[in-house]
Amino acid sequence: MPNGFQYVAQDEYCIVRDDDEAVRFLYSDGATSCILLLVCGADERGVAHTLLAHLSRPATLAALSLVLDDCFVGPVRLWAHGANPAWAPCARRNAYLLGRWLESRTGESGRAPWYAADARLALGRERTVVHGGDALGIDLESREVGGRWFALTQEERDPSGGLRTLFALFSGSVMPSMPLWDARRQFPMGLQRRLVAAARAADFGALAHLDDDALVQRYSSTPEWEVPWFSLALRSAAELVRGFDEPADVAGGHRRGERVRIAR
Repeated sequence: MPNGFQYVAQDEYCIVRDDDEAVRFLYSDGATSCILLLVCGADERGVAHTLLAHLSRPATLAALSLVLDDCFVGPVRLWAHGANPAWAPCARRNAYLLGRWLESRTGESGRAPWYAADARLALGRERTVVHGGDALGIDLESREVGGRWFALTQEERDPSGGLRTLFALFSGSVMPSMPLWDARRQFPMGLQRRLVAAARAADFGALAHLDDDALVQRYSSTPEWEVPWFSLALRSAAELVRGFDEPADVAGGHRRGERVRIAR
């Protein structure tokens, strides 16, 4: 992996100053129905920033709007990949919402402090991970943007041991609801407890006996297009839930046994 590599998982974002020496490469992948959004611009002082987000649903786009409005001022450049396959309901929804969102931010007369001076969209192209169509990254040294795919291990994708997957599945169930997370932040213990409680309430641990195909069919919003590491990520998260020894003091919002699907 490149130096200063930062992975952005589903329902996460990462925003960095372009002179931040700790992060020199932003990357996300696994976007089928989800949308990977990259934004380059500057704040009110003219300091350049770059943001990469992995958006799965309307709530994450709404939350990201607040992040963007708080950072960027004036013109920005924007790239978006994902919303595959084009015929899937969740992919169509995400592409439609992104289009409507951009319509209100493509001119200087908009109400937001920033506007998209250049938007390059690759949505609904029906390109899977096999063809490199699910990834988006930027080298902050060369400023090169592309869809180069990196073969990451499960630990590299989720050094928290499964919390990233739990957040993608159950962040909408905890109180208060948290649709979006900063990829560089640790998950505080209180949030860990709430995510585990929501997972247990949904019988998430019951997936242990399912084979990979059954896991994909049960938990993916686009099972025919799912990424190869999907089942491994679910099993890792389930192991975390089974081994979690902190008291889950706040119950999640799912009824026991209710299915939750993850949109990538």
